[in-house]
Amino acid sequence: MKPWKIVAVFCIFISLFFIQSVYHWQTQRQTNVWAFVAVVLFAFMIIAGTVWMLQNRGVISIEISRNLVLLASAGVMALFLCELVLRNFASNLASYGERNGSDGYNSSYWCCLSKCKACDNGYYYMNPPNGFEDFNKPEFHYMHTYNSLGLRDKEFSESKKANEYRIMGIGDSFTEGVGTAQDSTWLKQLEYRLNSKAADTIYTTLNCGTHGNDLIREYDFLENCLLKYKPDLLILNLNSTDINDILSRGVYAKPDANGNILNPAGPWYEFLFGASYLARFVFLNLMHYTWMLYPEKDQHKVEDYILSKMTEKLYHFQALADKHRFKFLLITFPLENELADGQNILARLKIPTNIRHLSLYPYLNDSIENSKEKAKRFYYPIDGHFTTYGYGVQAEYMYRNYFRAEELTKTPYNPVD
Repeated sequence: MKPWKIVAVFCIFISLFFIQSVYHWQTQRQTNVWAFVAVVLFAFMIIAGTVWMLQNRGVISIEISRNLVLLASAGVMALFLCELVLRNFASNLASYGERNGSDGYNSSYWCCLSKCKACDNGYYYMNPPNGFEDFNKPEFHYMHTYNSLGLRDKEFSESKKANEYRIMGIGDSFTEGVGTAQDSTWLKQLEYRLNSKAADTIYTTLNCGTHGNDLIREYDFLENCLLKYKPDLLILNLNSTDINDILSRGVYAKPDANGNILNPAGPWYEFLFGASYLARFVFLNLMHYTWMLYPEKDQHKVEDYILSKMTEKLYHFQALADKHRFKFLLITFPLENELADGQNILARLKIPTNIRHLSLYPYLNDSIENSKEKAKRFYYPIDGHFTTYGYGVQAEYMYRNYFRAEELTKTPYNPVD
C-alpha cells in the first residue's frame, strides 16, 4: 500500500475516533481517557496537515516543516507522558465515580428524569420502575431492586390500617441506603426499633430515597406522587451534596420531552476536563477552580445562593405537611470530609423556626474526633456513604432524639454495635 493511502486511512480513523468521542459526550455526557487520546491525535493530525499544505504551497521549506512535525510529535508524547503519570500518581484528580470503579467521568451538568407511570406520567428524578441496579463498588456489593415507583422498597399500599403509623423518608443515596442491604437502611433499622418497643401501634417506613436526588426534585415527587400513601410523618434526610446537585440542574429547570435536563450553564470545556487528568490539574491547581468548574473565590457566594433556595423549598415542605396534616422532620448530617475539615456547610442553611430539626453533626463529630480508624466504622473511606453501622447510628439517634426524646434526660445516648 502506498504511503499516502496509509496516511489517509490513519486520518480517517482518527477523525471517526474523535467524532465518536464527541458524540458520546453530547448524548451521554460521559467521557474517559480515550477521548483525551482522540483529542490529542486529532489536534496532531490538524497541525501536521496544515504544515504539509504550507510546505506544498511553498510557504515554508521542507526542513522547517519537518522540524514543526517533530516538535508537534514531541508535544504529543509529552502530553501522553504527563497524562500517564498523573493517572498513576495523582489519585486526588480522580472523580468520585472513578474512585468507585467507574471507567470514566460523568458530567455534573447532566440529569435524565424518568416517567412515573404510577402517578401522573410526569418526569421525576427516580430509579428505573420495577428495575434494579448493581452497586458493585470496591468496598461493598449490593443489588438494589426497585418497586413501581423506582424506590428501594416493597410496593406501597394506599390503604392504611387503623393502628398503623407511617413514616416516609425522602432524600438521596443516604436514604435509599447505598452501602448496605435493603433491610438495613436507617429507615428500616428505625422501624425495627420502634416496633420492638410499641404496644398498640404498627410502625411502617416507606423508603422514598433516590441516589443522586436533590431537594427541588424530591419536593416535586412528593407533591405529585407520594401523598396518596398517607404518611403520618415525613422525614427529609439532607446533606451538603444537594448544593452541587441543585447547582448543576438548576433551581427552576424543567425536563424536555424526553425527560432530559441539560443545564446550559455547564461549561463547554467540561469535555476536556472529564477526559484528561492533565486538564484537571490545570483547572484545579493552577486556575483554582472547583470540581463544578467555577472559581474557588466564588464558592461561598454560590453556596449561599443555593442554600437560600433550599430554605425556600423547606417552607414548601412544611406548608405541604400542614395542608395534608402530617408531621415534618428535617434531619441534617455531615459527610466524612466535613468532619475532617471541621466544616459544616449546612450550618449556614437558614432553617425556618417552625420546622422540627435534628442535626447528626455534633454527635458524629464528637464520636469520630478526626480519627480515620473510628471514621471507618461510620463511613466507607472511598465511597463516602454510611456503613451499616453508620446507618444504625442514625436510626438510633433519631429514635432517641425524636421518638423517645423524654428518655434522653434519663439515659445517655450510647449506640451499641
